[in-house]
Formats: sequence, C-alpha cells, structure tokens
Amino acid sequence: NNLPNIISSAFIFLFILCFLIISVKNKNKKSNPFVILGSLILIAYSLFNIFYQFDLINLPNDKEVLNFYNKTITYGQSYCKENNLDIEEIYEMEPNPGLGNGGLGRLAACFMDSLATLKIPAYGCGIRYKYGLFKQKIENGYQTEYPDVWLGDGNPWEIKRPEYTVGVRFYGDIEADQDGKFHHTNYMTVNAVPYDIPIVGYDSSNINTLRLWDAEPSKLIDFKCFQEGKYQEAVRERDLAQTIVDVLYPDDSHYEGKELRLKQQYFFVSATLQEAIRKHKEKNDIRQLPEKVVFQLNDTHPSVTVAELMRILMDDEGLDWNEAWDITQNCCAYTNHTILAEALEKWPVHLFRLLFLFPCL
Repeated sequence: NNLPNIISSAFIFLFILCFLIISVKNKNKKSNPFVILGSLILIAYSLFNIFYQFDLINLPNDKEVLNFYNKTITYGQSYCKENNLDIEEIYEMEPNPGLGNGGLGRLAACFMDSLATLKIPAYGCGIRYKYGLFKQKIENGYQTEYPDVWLGDGNPWEIKRPEYTVGVRFYGDIEADQDGKFHHTNYMTVNAVPYDIPIVGYDSSNINTLRLWDAEPSKLIDFKCFQEGKYQEAVRERDLAQTIVDVLYPDDSHYEGKELRLKQQYFFVSATLQEAIRKHKEKNDIRQLPEKVVFQLNDTHPSVTVAELMRILMDDEGLDWNEAWDITQNCCAYTNHTILAEALEKWPVHLFRLLFLFPCL
C-alpha cells in the first residue's frame, strides 16, 4: 500500500527539480515582481498540472536539460508499466491543499496561473495552514466535521526557506524617544518561516512562486517563568505561533475569532512586506519601491498591508508621512470581491492597539 506513495513522492521531487532547472535558464530576471497577498489561495492538484504542462512546454535548446527531462519521463513511464500503476490513481493520491475555499481562493490561484503563463515574475503570499476548512462526513443523517489534516504526510512540492525567516511582533508597548521617534518594546515575536511552492504557467517554461508562511515561536519556553510556576505564560509565544497557522478561516462571530483572524492577516502581511523590502533594498533605494514592486491585495483579508507598509516606511526606514503615503499609494492595488456589508471586515480600533501598537492609533 505504501508503494504508490513512495512513487508519487519520487515523481514529484524529480519534476520539481526539472522545472526549477528550466526556470533558472529561462526566467526574465529584468522584469519587476508582482506580489499577490491573500489569506485564501485554492490551488489545484500539482502533480496532474505538472504532467500536463510537460506535454505543452517548449523545452529550451539545452542538451543537459533535455537529457534530464527525457530520462525522467522514460523512467517514470517504464516504472508505472512494470508495476501495473495507473497514473490517474497516482493523481488522486495527492491531498487537496487546505489553503482556501470557494471563489475567492480559486481566483487567487487563477491570478497565479495567469501571471506564470504570461511570464510575469510574481509571488503569491499566504499562510501555510496546518488544517484546511474541515472534512465532512454524514453520520446518522447529520453533518459531522473533522479536521482536514492535509499536511499529515508532508508536502513534497514545498521547499522550506529558513534563510528568509522574519520576525513579526505582537502586543507590547510604544515608547517615544527625545527625537519623537517611536519604539516598540516588551513585544512578543513570532518567526515567519517561508515555504515555497512552484506555480507552473500554461504552455510556458516560466515558474512563479507561491510563498506560504509558517509560524514558529522565537523561543519554545521561558524557563524563568516556568520555574516561577507561571506555566501558561512560559509557553505563551509557542501557543501564539501554533494558533496563528492552525486552522483556515476561523469563525469570527465572537471576539476571540476576530482577534485570531486579525493576527493571521497581520502575520502574513507583515512577513511578506518585510521580506519584499529587504530584497528590494539589496539593489535599490527604498524610494524606488513603486518602480519595482506591486502589492496586489486580494479582497479585504490583506488590507492591513496599507497600515503596515506605512509603519515600516516611517518607523523602520525613517521617511516622513507624505513620502511614505506617496509610496504606499503607488505600490498597493486592490481587488474588491463584494460590497455586501456583512462580507466587509471591520476591526475595533482597540483591537489594533492591543495587537499591533500602531503609534497613530
């Protein structure tokens, strides 16, 4: 029973490797990156997509890449034939990624597919949820919900990139120094660790990246608190990190749900902006940001991007309000999916003060 799992994992690894080679040789590195932010990204089954694209792409005129491709295909076909394996059954073995639901998540995936097809360099950024929305079973005539453990056997498509880990701050205090600059103190830090998944374009050798942020505590346990008998406080950062990435779309009909959703949204938005600005500053001045990057906000979930970008530009980069606002206006674009009042998110100002300590609030 484990043989098909082993084979599919091996196939996935080989195809990722092959496509990464093609991507490195063909991506137009002179183009400016396009960054899509969304808490829901409902991507399709990757194995089928990759096989399908391999039949369509124009392979580069490179003997090394062509030989690698031909050997991989030949080996895969012969192995399936020798072991009586149906490729359709292998497709079905791949779990459905628990990253989105409904039209909003699917549209984000369509954005990514289209950008890859058009050979426009882009990153799609969201959260690496541990559990999807839920798995449904009908028991005694009633719907019963169970956790959707889509990462239970791992995800061979993803590549962990710990070198790009960034810290996201929550809670704490705001203090002003003699020069009128604000400083965030006594905060809790959650490490955002990126996992990259390749997004393959239609009839194209271009590959873009879906970057999913996982949350890890900056420290697993506070031994001082633990020894003092403050056991819950000792693991507070660990619990915060785990809760942020546990479940897709937590119910926000109560205060705790609203707080968790806002934490989730701020978490991946702050991590994405910090990494994008770090990469931009390697070769460019911060004032050139609108010339190099576009942040596409997919509905209301990443709308805190505007406030967080202003905070980074003013507090971290030292720009004044007018400069920061001009950059923010020219960097951010927005896709609106509804005007229904019940679907537009609203957050109490005191919740922003509690979680993020924006000085202007």
